[in-house]
Amino acid sequence: EPAKCSNSFASCWWQMAGWRAAALLACVVMCLMPTVRADAVELTAASFDTKIEEAGDVIWLMKFYAPWCGHCKRLAPVWDAAENIISKKGLKVRFGSVDCTVHKATCKRYGVSSYPVLKVMKDIGKTVTDYRGGRTEDAVIEYATRIAGPVYKEVKTAKELKAFVSQHKASFVYLRGSDVAPEEDETWAKVREAAQQMYDVTSFAVAPEDAAEDVGVKITHKLKPLKEDDAVGGRLLVFRKEEAKCYPDTRALTVEDLVFWIDGHRSELLPLIDATNYRDLANRGKPIAIAVLRGSKAKEGSDEASAVPVEKIPINSEFLQSIKGVAREMEEHFSFGYLDGKRWEKFAEQYGVSQRVLPRMLLINATTDHFLPLPVDVKGPRGTTEYLGKVASGEVKMQRTWTSAFKVAAQGYWEYIGAGLMILIFTPIMYMFWSESKADAKRKRDEQKLKEADKDK
Repeated sequence: EPAKCSNSFASCWWQMAGWRAAALLACVVMCLMPTVRADAVELTAASFDTKIEEAGDVIWLMKFYAPWCGHCKRLAPVWDAAENIISKKGLKVRFGSVDCTVHKATCKRYGVSSYPVLKVMKDIGKTVTDYRGGRTEDAVIEYATRIAGPVYKEVKTAKELKAFVSQHKASFVYLRGSDVAPEEDETWAKVREAAQQMYDVTSFAVAPEDAAEDVGVKITHKLKPLKEDDAVGGRLLVFRKEEAKCYPDTRALTVEDLVFWIDGHRSELLPLIDATNYRDLANRGKPIAIAVLRGSKAKEGSDEASAVPVEKIPINSEFLQSIKGVAREMEEHFSFGYLDGKRWEKFAEQYGVSQRVLPRMLLINATTDHFLPLPVDVKGPRGTTEYLGKVASGEVKMQRTWTSAFKVAAQGYWEYIGAGLMILIFTPIMYMFWSESKADAKRKRDEQKLKEADKDK
């Protein structure tokens, strides 16, 4: 705001007019300045292959959508905003969109049956995989940055390794043995191939084995700390907070097994579950064990954000501490996490977990639509571990969800209906063929008798 005028009225008026003119000129200049905007490219059936080929060696994040879809409408501004940021960064990632209500053949070609579907396309569209990131602007940007970067990072010293693992909630490091040349290291070749499949959702590094000597974390193998004379060279480790865990030598060293193990260990040991990560945690090829905690209430007259975090409530804190030990022992068979039982009340109740009995463990197998609340008499880390062991071995069976049971019943019903229809349709047809065949045989017999009678005459 201009300083107050101390001169005559005329002089003051001219000063104020000058300020107004300057402000107006600034607004005009800002409006005329070009803005950097790079919304996602709208592709059609005719332009799809051409645009991808013309873009050359770039990675495409492709969104298949329908204009009437509510989720698609909410994602659209996020998708465009992320494209704008990635474009400014100069990364070799392009964003595309395809309207599936118009270009149905293109969407069918990529197996799109619901909306929105997000795909990652590399090698000029020859390699197509599912998008596995979040759907907030920051999550999309993080995912695009990951896929545009290297598969793994080379670190050489303990200081560099410490800095690398401190940047991530979970990261994987392969420690090269000093007695094996990199080009002859078969284990590293398999780890590198597994990293190629997983680097879009987690972080990888390779380091010399002596870099782990002064990294400042406890390294465990089979739940026991490694001894000083135990070799770490040739091992894959997952680093999470202040601990590191070795890939178990009891598991086969195949790329498939490595990918499964990495997928199951790429988050914190016991993360907070919310709407942004539940589906990711639940779809890792194994059931998820959820600690449903007692929720807290905000003080009267204050907003919900002022409520005490669920993990800070004494009864929950004690429960989580015991479950962490269970998670360390059983995470080869289950993913683990915890959630606010009050905020997720309806979710918990549909799986038979009442607010009156919290905290409590709940098992969900999202792949098979099975669930199991742990019985209230299963208590303590040892009891919980033993019970989960029985579930993992199949001794204790999980229950089907109502929707799953309905699907199975409906499928059986329609199978019976289908079988009935088949019988109704084919029985008359078969009877007609049988009757015609019988009549034909009778005609032939009658003809034969007539021929024999003629011969006798």
